[in-house]
Order: sequence, then structure tokens, then C-alpha cells
Amino acid sequence: GSANFPDQLAVLKSIDFNDVDYIVIHYGTNDFNGAIIDNASNSKDYNTLCGALRYSIETLLTAYPKIEIFVSLPAFRFWTEDGTVTYSDTKTNTNGDKLTDFVKALADTAREYNLPVIDCYYGLSINKINAATFLGDGVHHNVDGRKRFGEYIGAKLIASGDV
Repeated sequence: GSANFPDQLAVLKSIDFNDVDYIVIHYGTNDFNGAIIDNASNSKDYNTLCGALRYSIETLLTAYPKIEIFVSLPAFRFWTEDGTVTYSDTKTNTNGDKLTDFVKALADTAREYNLPVIDCYYGLSINKINAATFLGDGVHHNVDGRKRFGEYIGAKLIASGDV
């Protein structure tokens, strides 16, 4: 939460990014409800999901061109409202977008920069049938979900070569 931001910022400021080989930019679903996916007239609009990703990628690679950036996509999830469960492949946000639209847009943006994509949405094999096994509250991974998530991302990093 926001109470942890100052501590997290202090940790980031203490890192010498000249010694960093890899960065994983992971997207969750915090922005899903109100975020605009992209701005067709201004691809660098960092007030949009994809514009912010472009800004981050360009800022990092301009300052540290040797860092390898991985873009990790949001995972499958569900919402429970008034006893009704809605899954991320069907629920729409206030802009009429589905989480799968976010997943596709982020993957496409990463590919604009030839960056590897870690597809947590489809790659974790979490779906309508088994979601409750891996998601404690519909959003956050429980112990089994965190294990699956960590092993999946770790395998993708190892498969990239130099890790």
C-alpha cells in the first residue's frame, strides 16, 4: 500500500542500476478499473497504460542500455460482487475493456521494443476451473499461487540465457 511507498522508493534509490542485469516490470490489475489503454494520437502519453510502459522502457534503456527488461503481464483473476463471480475474461471495466485487452496491449507494447514478455495471464494455467486453488481472494495469489508464479517467472528468466 501507499504507506510502504517511501520505504520502497528508498530501496530503489539505493540500487546502483549499473550493476543490474535484468528488470521485470510486472503488471497487476490495480489500474484495470479506470486506466485508459492507449492514446492513439500520442503514444507517449504516460497517463495511459501503454504510454506509461513506453515511458518506463525508454527511460530505463536510455540511462542503462545494457539492462534486459522483461514485461510480465497480469494474471487471470476473478471478482466476487454480491455473491456473483465474474472472471477476467468476461468482466469489463468502466471503459468497456476486459483484462484480456490489457494483456494484449501490454504484450504488443513490449514487442514494439523487442522485449521478452512473461505471459502470466495464459502461462500460469490459472483459469475458471482452478482459480480458487491459486488465488486467495480472487486477485492475490495464495501460497500455491505464489509458488506457481515464482517458478514460472524464474523459469522464464533462466530460459533467457544468462541468469
